[in-house]
Amino acid sequence: MLVRDRGSTNGTFIDGKLITEARMESGATLQLGEVQLVLEEVLATVAIPRFDNHEPAPTHLPDGSPCCCNHPQARASERCTRCHKCFCEVCIHELHLVRNRASVKCCPACSGKCEPILQAAPAEKKSFLAALGKTLKMTFRGRRKPRVAPKPRARRRR
Repeated sequence: MLVRDRGSTNGTFIDGKLITEARMESGATLQLGEVQLVLEEVLATVAIPRFDNHEPAPTHLPDGSPCCCNHPQARASERCTRCHKCFCEVCIHELHLVRNRASVKCCPACSGKCEPILQAAPAEKKSFLAALGKTLKMTFRGRRKPRVAPKPRARRRR
């Protein structure tokens, strides 16, 4: 380690010798004013952690509605406005404000404000003919009588 004195008042000492710039070896003592530091060599191992390759948690239930990040089997009812994660009622932190008697729902992950997720009603399965009828905007009725041309009116003489 390289030590440099940048014009200190009390001076910098390595192993009791006044220095302006010097290399410190393991076991050397650095004195800065009344403080003494000993440089020790420590072997450090750098390890990259191993992660099991788990499949990512599902984000939606089989019916298409979003599921909770913490409980994948539960339907999410709130979404965080900051981190955009979805949570069920059990996970949400609720703060009750005393003065205006209101409450704020907070995200358990980032403490951001949570808003309700608008749940769309499940789509009904419709037949092809019903869909075709709405597309063409036609109504199918019973048989109609053929339209007969009106009879000509007789003119009056004056």
